[in-house]
Amino acid sequence: MHQALYRKWRPQSFHEVIGQEAITSTLKNQAESGRLSHAYLFCGTRGSGKTTCARLVAKAMNCENLQGGEPCLACPSCLEIARDSLDIIEIDAASNNGVNNIRDLRDEVVFTPIHLRKKVYIIDEVHMLSTAAFNALLKTLEEPPAHVAFILATTETHKVPATILSRCQRFDFRRIPPALIAERLSFIAAAESFSFTAEALSLIARLSDGAMRNALSILEQVGGRAEGQLDEVAVRALLGLSGSTEVLSLVALIEKQDAPAAIAAAEDLYAKGIEAASLVSQLFSVFMDVLLYKAAGDSALLSGAGYDEAVLKELASKFSDSRLQYSLDTLHEFLNSMARGGTLQGQLYLLLFRLCTPEGTGTAALEARVESLEKKLAAGLPLAAAPKQSPAAAKEQPAAAPQSPSTPKAAAAPTPQTVNTEDTWAFIQALLSALSKKLDRGDFSHLQNANITLSGTTLTIAAKGMVGQQMLNTAEIKQVISLCAREIYGSDLIVTVAAGAAQESGASALKSLFE
Repeated sequence: MHQALYRKWRPQSFHEVIGQEAITSTLKNQAESGRLSHAYLFCGTRGSGKTTCARLVAKAMNCENLQGGEPCLACPSCLEIARDSLDIIEIDAASNNGVNNIRDLRDEVVFTPIHLRKKVYIIDEVHMLSTAAFNALLKTLEEPPAHVAFILATTETHKVPATILSRCQRFDFRRIPPALIAERLSFIAAAESFSFTAEALSLIARLSDGAMRNALSILEQVGGRAEGQLDEVAVRALLGLSGSTEVLSLVALIEKQDAPAAIAAAEDLYAKGIEAASLVSQLFSVFMDVLLYKAAGDSALLSGAGYDEAVLKELASKFSDSRLQYSLDTLHEFLNSMARGGTLQGQLYLLLFRLCTPEGTGTAALEARVESLEKKLAAGLPLAAAPKQSPAAAKEQPAAAPQSPSTPKAAAAPTPQTVNTEDTWAFIQALLSALSKKLDRGDFSHLQNANITLSGTTLTIAAKGMVGQQMLNTAEIKQVISLCAREIYGSDLIVTVAAGAAQESGASALKSLFE
């Protein structure tokens, strides 16, 4: 009968366990010195080696010829355990989580082992036990019979009561690095007569998310579906994943806000058999890598999905922080909504449209629009074109009075720049963002609570209360506001401060215009 690879290649000694050297060396030293505890708690993600190490500890407790803390694998006890001994009891706490199950266990521990020196109870997913079951286990776990030992394993340590934690030696298993998984996969693939390129094994290691069991399951899945040497492209095709180049090309289209081209590219990937959930997960991984690269510039922090670092650097220079945050929020919302059902293909197209047009009312979307406006202003583009004056209005306008030759010419007043409501809101948000870095916290809080309006070339700040008016109506504060306004608006503005009875901040008032 065929045996799954993760069972066939389960480590039989501590030195075969990869990625957990600190834990295995400690357990070996305890076994060699005869100081193995009666209760252990192994914590960590799935596939990290918790159950494997629990079985190795059970072997070390019963081995008759330990060799440097390692089980000999040849004595009667080791052979008995390899044949699934009745003295090594593995309990699934997810399905045996009641107080009656623990009472039965408590009644059984008094009986001595049948073949081994110690009876070992391995309780997997122990966090699933009920509160009453945990309470029933406390006394037995604290002072078990001399011939009994407990090894608890869990993926959610925070659900284990402190009273249990205090009675066990706790070991935290970490995710196995992809490089170590790829190295182990290469050895197993050669032994199983599978032919993979190094890039293909590296891809499988990254997809396993630090779990050796996941990696071996993927290796067996793709190894049994094709003949000849498998490269990264073949593995992606067999697993229904899109290529990294295709995903990065789609992200580039999103950056250009080319919704039709992005939807067409997604439709092409969908026709090739790429699932919507898989594509969105890869998009999330790319945007997260771009954000991490932009924030830290350290490739060690990246997800390890194999995207070209040069392309990530280019995307980091094109995407603003707020645009990345908006994109990640939108993708995360889609991933959460998939559980509610619906037509995934249609949802995917809607998602791409939202990513290409960040016009929502959320904080991240609004910040993305403000940054887009700031880029336009920095490039010298006008906020909006000034409306043309109708002939009738021109006739109604009185003619300018002739100026006396003796009267000196007055300096030309700046031409008011016409802006629409949306651009006015964006300008004020950009102004507040700039002033938050130039004013102290107290002055800026009064400015945030003020009602700010822009009319022509006059920027009016209606402070909330007399205290706010006195704090903001100083020459120094008004000069800072005027300089920032000129940098953003492109021309001088007249700043006036008055007392107002606004009940909401300027940002809140402006935001209500769009609701």
